[in-house]
Amino acid sequence: MKKTVLAVSLSLGAVAQAGEVQLADNQSVLEAWAQAGGQPAALVDDARGGTRMEWHNSVSLDAYHTEASGGSLLTPLTTGDYQNLSVSSNFIRQGAGGQTTTGLLGFSVVNDRSVARNNLHIGTLQMSHAQSRSRLVLGDVAASYSSLGVNLGLRGVQMEQKLGQATISGVLGSVAESWETLTGAADATSPRRDVAAVRVEMPVGIEGLRTSASFATHHDNDASLPSQQSTPLTMSGQVGTFGLAWNHARYQVTMEAGHSAWDQSGGASGNDNAMVLDAAWRAEKLSLRTGWHDVGARYASLSGQAQGGVSEAYVAGNWQARDWFTLNTDLRHSENNRVLSQVPVPAVQPASSSDRVMLGAGFQLPRWPGLSLQLSTQASLGENKDGSNNRNHSGSAMFMFTREDWYGNLGSQLSRVDNDAPSASSVNGDITTISAGVGRRWPELAGWMLDLGLNANNQRQSLDNGQHTESQSGSLNLAANHDRAGQVSLNAMKGTVTNPVSGSTLDQTSLQFDYRYPLGRHGQLGLYWRDVSDLAGSSALESTSTTWGLKYAGSF
Repeated sequence: MKKTVLAVSLSLGAVAQAGEVQLADNQSVLEAWAQAGGQPAALVDDARGGTRMEWHNSVSLDAYHTEASGGSLLTPLTTGDYQNLSVSSNFIRQGAGGQTTTGLLGFSVVNDRSVARNNLHIGTLQMSHAQSRSRLVLGDVAASYSSLGVNLGLRGVQMEQKLGQATISGVLGSVAESWETLTGAADATSPRRDVAAVRVEMPVGIEGLRTSASFATHHDNDASLPSQQSTPLTMSGQVGTFGLAWNHARYQVTMEAGHSAWDQSGGASGNDNAMVLDAAWRAEKLSLRTGWHDVGARYASLSGQAQGGVSEAYVAGNWQARDWFTLNTDLRHSENNRVLSQVPVPAVQPASSSDRVMLGAGFQLPRWPGLSLQLSTQASLGENKDGSNNRNHSGSAMFMFTREDWYGNLGSQLSRVDNDAPSASSVNGDITTISAGVGRRWPELAGWMLDLGLNANNQRQSLDNGQHTESQSGSLNLAANHDRAGQVSLNAMKGTVTNPVSGSTLDQTSLQFDYRYPLGRHGQLGLYWRDVSDLAGSSALESTSTTWGLKYAGSF
């Protein structure tokens, strides 16, 4: 007889009576599922000839009041009463032959514009179906095809198919601010970018060697903007890449080359090349890395890892010299040919360059278990675009300890900035930072688990022009947990910062309190309070906000 197994967070097929659990028949379980979920249950054949499905849901309801001052330029919060209903649902269906179907949905209904621009906000929307040699994804997709080509999230459709030893992937979708702007339910503030990309990957003759190629085309759609909004510059283009990756024993080598071409609505156009090469060797206590990256100034891609106009070569290593002593170093030369105002750009400006060296050491003191020390120093020498020089160096030390129920840290960092460029004369000087923290845990104290921490930080900047700025802060963090009484957290911060214009001292304070009471299988009920004051003492910069509310969270 074919069995049916139905697994959900909230059991629909079991009723406890007089201390005895009675299992309902299959049809009763399916009818209860359909009534609770509003749709028939999906059934999945497992290896035993049975059927199995899992469906999980969570919901939270927030009702709170906020009082804010300072204006929209200083804080996104506004005074008012708000509600936020958030729902998350996911299911998984596993069938014979390795077939798997999953679904994810997360949305919120909220009237607080600092949280979402629309009353209905869809956070996650995805449906996928996978077989042994193929996969289809609809909704939110991650197109991680190439560091020089396509590496971003899209809203659309993605497919993957294995043909022999080759894997072919394709994606068609859009880069949009939200699902609401994509569907027209909300006005967009930037053009929608439509993207189509394909990638092929397969092994080649040498053991551990794989090759890949990708191609993508993209187009900015300014029709997605409101008619009354001024249209910014839009861009369309194509980018193609070819790569090799070798991973064998202790060695790893990756190489990728790319070419891009683009056109802007303002009439500008261009094309350029890019190349990256990285190699690594790892032994039990020693690892070495080296690489060379060269991305043309007019290279434009759909990957945040490929910044046009940046070239760099590096050598780095880590050495576990002793069980208690490690060393790491990093040396690199870089050239920056980017123009910050607009990338890509119709013209190429002179490059700036820099050489940097970093050396770090770590100590685990064997005579005092739980004690460690981290030391680091780095220096750089660079040339600005105007031919002037810039020099930076810094050193830091961090001492940390963990002893039974106690923990803490004490650190210091000293840095010096020297830049000969006329525009940078106001930042030359020394920066000193000191930080300290101590805490204690109580695993059992009258049924409570407690964790109390204190932290302090001070930073002072002494500029060569005689100006001095300083910021300092102290914080207290308390977390308590009880099986029956619930969870309590308290975070308090008090600090000051120097106004760089007037030299006056401005105050910063925050106090946050949260309490969560468990309701067993029904979820939990919470109370919270937030009070924040930022840059008090300046009528032009000060902002304040106070929020208190009630929250319910549960899962089924």
